[in-house]
Amino acid sequence: VHNELSDGRTLALRTFPVFSENGDVVNVIEIAQDITEELRQQVEQGTADMESARSSLHQSLSAIEDLSKQREELVAMRDQLRGRLDEARSRASDARNRVHEIALRVESMRSSEDSLRSGIGRMQQQLSQLEQRCADLNAALESGKGPIGEQQARLEQQLQARSGVEARLSQARKDLEAIDHRLRELDQSRHRTEQRVQDERTRLDQTRMGRQEILVRSRTLEEQLVETGYEAGQLNAEMPEGAAVEAWQ
Repeated sequence: VHNELSDGRTLALRTFPVFSENGDVVNVIEIAQDITEELRQQVEQGTADMESARSSLHQSLSAIEDLSKQREELVAMRDQLRGRLDEARSRASDARNRVHEIALRVESMRSSEDSLRSGIGRMQQQLSQLEQRCADLNAALESGKGPIGEQQARLEQQLQARSGVEARLSQARKDLEAIDHRLRELDQSRHRTEQRVQDERTRLDQTRMGRQEILVRSRTLEEQLVETGYEAGQLNAEMPEGAAVEAWQ
C-alpha cells in the first residue's frame, strides 16, 4: 500500500499479522519504507523513454516524408527520361529512314550519271567521226575532186549535223554537271544526317545512363528506409489517419 504524506514523500506500507498459539491475530506489525526517490526515478525514466520514442517517431515520419518526396521526384524524372528515350528512338528511326532514302537517291543519280557519261562518250565518238568526215570533204574540195556544188552541200549537211551533236554534247555536259552538283549536295546531306544519327545515339546512351542512375538512387533510398528499422508499409498501416509531423514535435 502506498501512502503519500503532506510533505510530498511517498511511503510503501507493509503489514504483517502476529498470531497466537491458537491462530488468532493478536497484533499487527506495520513497516513503512520511503520510496519517493524510487518513484521519482521511475517517472523520470518513463518520461525520458516517452520523449525518446516521440523523437524516434518524429525522425521516422520525417524520413518517410522525405523518401516519399524523393520517390515522387524520381518517378517524375523516370517518366520524363522515358519520354525523352522514346523521342530519341523516334528521331533515330526517322534519321535512319532519311539516310536510306538518300542512299537510294544517290544510287539512282549515279546510275543516271553513268548513263549520261556513256551517251557523252558516244556523242564524242560521233563528233570525231564528223570532224574526220569534214576534214576529208575539205581535202576533196581543195583537190578539185567531184562537183564543187555537191561537195559543198554535203559539207553543209555535215556541219549542221556537227552543230547538232555539239549542242547535244553541251547539254549533256550541263546535265552531268547538274548531276555532279546534286550528288555533292546529297553526300553533304547524308553526312549531316549521319551526324544527327550519331548525336541521337549519344543522347540515347546518356538517357539510358540517367535512367540507370535513377534506379540506383531508388534502391539506395529503399535501403535507407530499411536502415531506420521501419518498413514503409507497416508504418503507413499503423499510423493514425490524419497524422502529421507537426503533431509529434
